[in-house]
Amino acid sequence: MSAERRRVLAIAAALTVFLAVGVFWLTRLAVGGTGEEAAFVAPPASAPPSSAAPSSAAPAGTPDPLPGDAVPPTTTTAAPTATGDDDGAAPGKPQQTTTEPTNQPTSKRPSSRPPSSSPPPPPAPKPRVIEVGGVTLNNRNPQTMCTLFRNADAGLPVTISNLRVSGKLTIDPGTCSTNGDIGNKPRCRSGMTLQPDASCYTGTVPTSDKPGEYAGYVRLDARGKCTSPSPKACSGPELRDDPPSVTRPVIVTWTVRSEEAVCYAIRAPDDENQEKFCTATPDGE
Repeated sequence: MSAERRRVLAIAAALTVFLAVGVFWLTRLAVGGTGEEAAFVAPPASAPPSSAAPSSAAPAGTPDPLPGDAVPPTTTTAAPTATGDDDGAAPGKPQQTTTEPTNQPTSKRPSSRPPSSSPPPPPAPKPRVIEVGGVTLNNRNPQTMCTLFRNADAGLPVTISNLRVSGKLTIDPGTCSTNGDIGNKPRCRSGMTLQPDASCYTGTVPTSDKPGEYAGYVRLDARGKCTSPSPKACSGPELRDDPPSVTRPVIVTWTVRSEEAVCYAIRAPDDENQEKFCTATPDGE
C-alpha cells in the first residue's frame, strides 16, 4: 500500500475514535452528569475560610457515651421568664432549674423534739417578816465605855443590821480595842453575823470635848431566819398561832439594848482624877 493511502486511513481512524469519545461524553451528560460530586464551594468574599471538620467527629447533638456505672451529671436548663416574680428575678432573665441525679440519696431533715410538758418548779417560799420581843444578846461592860455582846440565848445565827448609841456618844473602838477583858473578839459592825456563842464588842467616845461624864445605851438591830419554833428567838407569842417551818420560814427582827449604860468621862485639866471611867447613867432611857 502506498504511503498516501496509509496516511488517509490513519486520519480516518483518529477521527472515528474522537467521534466515539465525544458521543460517549455527551451521552453521560444527558443521562446524569459526570458522576462526580462537587467537593468544594468557594465561600463569599467577606467570610473567612473555615477548616473542614474531621470525618471522625460525631454528629451535632449526639451525647458522648458514658460507662455503665457513671452517675449522670446534673443538668441545668434555662427557662426565660417574661416578668419579674417574688424571688427578685428580672424580666427576661433566664431562671435556672437544677435536675438532681435520680440515684443519689436524699438527706433527711432532723426531727425537732417536742417541748417539755413538765411544769416549771414552784417559786421558793418568801419568808414572812415578824418583829418579836423578849430576845436579847447577853452583854456586859468590861469598861464603862465598852460593851461586849454574846449570842448565847437566841438559838440561831444573828445578823446585825444596825448599830447605834444614845446620848452624846458615838460608836468608836477607841481604847476598848486594847482592853484585856475583850481579848481577840471582833468589833461589832453592821452586816456581820454572830454564830451561836460568838461575841463582838463596841467602843464609845463622846461627841463633845467639854469636861463631863457622857452616858448612853448601845442598841443593836438584829435579825434571824426561823424554820422551826425550837429556837428561843422563834418561839415568841407572835408566832404561836402560825409557827415557822421549812416550807414557811419566818424572818424575825428585834432590837437589843445593852443591859448596862455605857459612860465616857472627860476630866478637867485641874481634876485630880483623870480616869475615863464614870458612874453616870442616862436620863429618861
